[in-house]
Amino acid sequence: LLRGRVGIYVFMSSHAVYEVSANTTHGEHFSLESDARRPGREMSPMERFNLKEKSEKGDNELECEEELLKQYNAGGFPFVSLRLA
Repeated sequence: LLRGRVGIYVFMSSHAVYEVSANTTHGEHFSLESDARRPGREMSPMERFNLKEKSEKGDNELECEEELLKQYNAGGFPFVSLRLA
C-alpha cells in the first residue's frame, strides 16, 4: 500500500513494548533497544501468555513493529519506530 509512496515511515510506539517482552539480553534492571522482542521457546507458553497480558497496548504496538520489519525485509519501505515514554 505504501511502497513507493513514502521515503521513510515513522511509527509512533511507546515504552509499553518492553512490558510484553522478556529481558533476555542482560541481567540489569533497565531496558535496552534489543529487549523489545517476543520470547521464543526459552519460555513456556504460559509465561509467554502472561507477558502478553501485561499490556494490551504494548502487545499491539510490538505486533505492529514486527509487521513493519517483516514488510521491510520483504522489499518494503524503510521505517523507524519511536518508542516514547
